[in-house]
Amino acid sequence: MLAFSIFGAYSARNSLFDVLVAVVFGLIGLVFKRFQIPVAPAVLGMILGSMAEKNLRRSLTIAAAKNSNIVSYILFRPISLVILILLILLVYGNFKTALRSKNEE
Repeated sequence: MLAFSIFGAYSARNSLFDVLVAVVFGLIGLVFKRFQIPVAPAVLGMILGSMAEKNLRRSLTIAAAKNSNIVSYILFRPISLVILILLILLVYGNFKTALRSKNEE
């Protein structure tokens, strides 16, 4: 399986750099597995991180153009308030459930 993976990485663009990238990400996957780090949130963070950063910069620019504080610009929009309230309820519910299960033990 390892040989096919390396062969496939090399044959995509005939580049040893692609093989190196495949080996490095294989080692990262091994470390994740050894320390029991879930892979899905890490991949999701890598994919959505740049999009979140770009949109934060956009919000900073818009808030500066409107002479508004960034916190008030983001938090007091209707959709942001709804998302913030749902987030607070979700975190509260998780803490309440964790405390309840801890007290039962």
